[in-house]
Amino acid sequence: ARANPLDLLIPMSLAERLFILLGDHRQLPHILDYEIERALDKNVSEKTEELLHNSLFERLFLAMRDRERADGIKRTVTLDMQFRMHPVLGSFVSDVFYKPHSEAFESGRAAEEFSHDLARYEGAVAAWVDIPFGRGRESGRQSKKRDVEARWIAEEVRRILTDRPDFNVGVISFYAAQAQELL
Repeated sequence: ARANPLDLLIPMSLAERLFILLGDHRQLPHILDYEIERALDKNVSEKTEELLHNSLFERLFLAMRDRERADGIKRTVTLDMQFRMHPVLGSFVSDVFYKPHSEAFESGRAAEEFSHDLARYEGAVAAWVDIPFGRGRESGRQSKKRDVEARWIAEEVRRILTDRPDFNVGVISFYAAQAQELL
């Protein structure tokens, strides 16, 4: 779903009989070049701007759904069970991104499977750490990083693994530059 239209069109044009697209347009919008998007935002009609922000993946997904309703031939599959996060977080994601589109999902693992005994996060399924911009701004254009956040995350991972060497810690970043900063 994050692919730009040209990246999708190449394999689709080479398919002889069938192509399968995997993605999630509800949470992961497609990527447009920042400079092009900024230039277009200033010079395009409202309809063109709407089309730019709806990915080709999303348009194809919705078109296939419409065809399903018309002829009864199944063309889309939407997953209805998640296993990767605490049910509280899963319910939030489901309610915010999917339920408005009649695509809600359930959690396939019990809350107890996500329990931990980390003193700093006792009973928490998620934590928000506010690192004010006054401590350091982000840098980069398309791929961003924020040094002060990266240092805090690295130190927190070190603390967790010192307290609980039996744990595994994964860090997810929206930007490659931030992930590189963490290395």
